[in-house]
Amino acid sequence: MQITVKTLKQEAFQVDVEESDKVLSIKEKIEKLHGHPVASQKLIFSGKSFVQDECPGSCTTDLSPQQ
Repeated sequence: MQITVKTLKQEAFQVDVEESDKVLSIKEKIEKLHGHPVASQKLIFSGKSFVQDECPGSCTTDLSPQQ
């Protein structure tokens, strides 16, 4: 599935992820593709901040694939 990532500078881009990907893996993909260091990233969805070992796709039903 694809998720849309929005930076603090209001830049938006999409990242391909698997539902089973952990937050750390997603952050590593963002760093590889866009150069944002893992240590400076914070993933937030609907006001919830995810921790490194969570799987966002399985933690909430609100994460659905974008068409």
